[in-house]
Amino acid sequence: MAVAERYEPCRNPGAPSTSVQSSEKAFYQAGESLAFSCRPGYELQGEAAIACVPGHPSQWNSTPPACKASTSKFVNERRLDVASGPEPDLEASNVALVVLVPAVVVLLAVLAVYVYFTKLQGKSVRMPSSLPPYDNMTEESAFDNPVYERGVSTAGLNLQDVGSHDTSVLS
Repeated sequence: MAVAERYEPCRNPGAPSTSVQSSEKAFYQAGESLAFSCRPGYELQGEAAIACVPGHPSQWNSTPPACKASTSKFVNERRLDVASGPEPDLEASNVALVVLVPAVVVLLAVLAVYVYFTKLQGKSVRMPSSLPPYDNMTEESAFDNPVYERGVSTAGLNLQDVGSHDTSVLS
């Protein structure tokens, strides 16, 4: 009784995006063949089928065929597509929405938490600002002082220079 010799399988050779394989397997046994066809608008360049030749390792009898653009009409149609310009790109606006909408939602959530805890502590809601609050000022300001509005005369005041011997420093 004779024992059949076992051969290593051939790996799938792959196919360019313009062609289609008759079957999609990772490995093909020795003796199996693989057929190729082209997508519409392309012509087959090379053998339509290749075979897995038995060996150690097994190999394909030729390289997979290529698919080239079929006619000048198809090429001219593609040139017209390019010349007419691209369609409006909605993908950029979709990306903007995907980024901006969650950012706005997070901002509103942070603002809601701020308002909630401010009210919880019994404080009035005050948006933070870099200006100092003027509602709790107790001293007169230059704007409310009538002396600054009329001006000050120094004629009635007895102003004199004070020397360093008449002053004392308190510490």
